Amino acid sequence: MSTETVIEPPRDSEGPGTGLQALMRMFHILFLGLRVLIIVIFVWMVFSGVFRVEDGKEALLFRFGRLQEMVLDSTRGPTAVLTSGHWYWAWPYPVDYVKKIPAQQALSVSTDAVFWPRVNPNQIQTPDPATMENLPLVPGQDGYLLTGDTNIMHAVWTLTYRVRDAKRYHLAFYDDSEVPLGADGKPLPPKGHAAILQDLLANAALAEISTWSVEDMLRSSRASAADPEVKELLTDNVRKRLEQKLAVLDMGIDAQLVNLVDIQPPTATLTAFRKVGDAATEQRQIVEAAGKYAAQVVPAAEGEAYRVLDEARAYRTRNVESVQAESSYFLTVLNEYRKNPHTMLVALYADAIRDVLRKVETKYVIRAAEGGRQELRLQLGPQPAKWGRAATDGAPEAK
Repeated sequence: MSTETVIEPPRDSEGPGTGLQALMRMFHILFLGLRVLIIVIFVWMVFSGVFRVEDGKEALLFRFGRLQEMVLDSTRGPTAVLTSGHWYWAWPYPVDYVKKIPAQQALSVSTDAVFWPRVNPNQIQTPDPATMENLPLVPGQDGYLLTGDTNIMHAVWTLTYRVRDAKRYHLAFYDDSEVPLGADGKPLPPKGHAAILQDLLANAALAEISTWSVEDMLRSSRASAADPEVKELLTDNVRKRLEQKLAVLDMGIDAQLVNLVDIQPPTATLTAFRKVGDAATEQRQIVEAAGKYAAQVVPAAEGEAYRVLDEARAYRTRNVESVQAESSYFLTVLNEYRKNPHTMLVALYADAIRDVLRKVETKYVIRAAEGGRQELRLQLGPQPAKWGRAATDGAPEAK
């Protein structure tokens, strides 16, 4: 009789499905985390693409390098320029790219060292001879300008402008890449719109100053050739030339202000220019003093001249009228004399006697006596007494 032995597996050993179940649970957790991560990435993509254009700026949206247009207002058509006051959405980079441009604020560009010497003592008022030694002007290293009377001057110009057309400005001229440094560690010349504007400003200043004398340039004004009473400003003329060049290029900007920041002669001639400047200042002071004196004296002299002229006119009028009246009187008397000479002689004699007697205070009428002699008794009043030494009777003595 045979006996079979049955071997039972240990109770604490795991079956073959236990590891698979643990692996499946791990995969479930990983898939759950992956779903959560996908949801988080999706939410981040959705909300990270929301942006707003700051005040004073405009933006352009590029999708795969192509400029996109959208409708911002139902009253207007699609536009590529995004303005402030709205919320926008874009895909993350590199799908979409948003370029913000400072289109509603003042920007500036300067000629810097284009017309300026490499060494700037800036001592036109009180130059130091020690600092001016061995400082000749070196063409190619020192910038300078030539005036209309063949003088050399240094100047720094700045242009303040505003972007009018952001699309034209960015696509045609804008370059926002960083300017690399040269071997000496200094930035290289600007690129893009900054380089173009700097060149245009320099060309406008160079062309305009070539028509000015050095004295007018130092004063920054001159009399107009068309009307000497009208003053031309150097900065206004440079701005007009610059605007003409900008109109031809159509850069999408408007020039707002052209300013002459600084001006000075070559460093080797600072002392001479300082003396000339002092002389010009003294001349202006003397001219101003003379003008003030003239403003005081001329009105008084004009008033005196008017008074003398008025008196002369009045004197002439009186004399002319008097002569005309006497002439009329003598003509009348002449006509009467021609008609009756004896009567007119008697009348004239009577008038002469009357005029003479009118000037006499006391008059005596004496009747002519026969024989030419007669006794005349005059009873005069007492002589007026004059106070002097006392009389013997106590009364004042008449003298």
